[in-house]
Amino acid sequence: MSQEKQISQNFKGIIDTTLREGLQFSQANFTMDEMKRIFDYLSRIDPELISHYNLSLLTVAENYVSKVCNIEMPINLVTNRVNGFAHKAGVHLDALIKFGPEKYESFSPRLIGNNRNLVINSTVSGKTSYSDVKRFNKKYGS
Repeated sequence: MSQEKQISQNFKGIIDTTLREGLQFSQANFTMDEMKRIFDYLSRIDPELISHYNLSLLTVAENYVSKVCNIEMPINLVTNRVNGFAHKAGVHLDALIKFGPEKYESFSPRLIGNNRNLVINSTVSGKTSYSDVKRFNKKYGS
């Protein structure tokens, strides 16, 4: 089954009210990033409450709707495939590798169908090497 078909089946009731920041249909105007925070809160209160949602499609859904609506995906959203879970600055990247992602990410990118992006060989990435990233990915996943 295609990802678009999965999206339409899993998000039938909410696509028109919640997927895109800036598209205001009805009263609700939540981004998927905000929805994820709401789901986190609700899951602490009652895990059964959100168990029927497939959160792994959030990134695919938001990027799909962004494409269909011809709106550029905001770079600050966790559902942005390039920047959502990007780690780039030298000190930050070094600490992430030493202490693990749970210190810098409120949840795993896999939960919402996204991936972590460790950026090296840039002017601000410091001394982090490809082998450091490879060890990190082996231990924690990408």
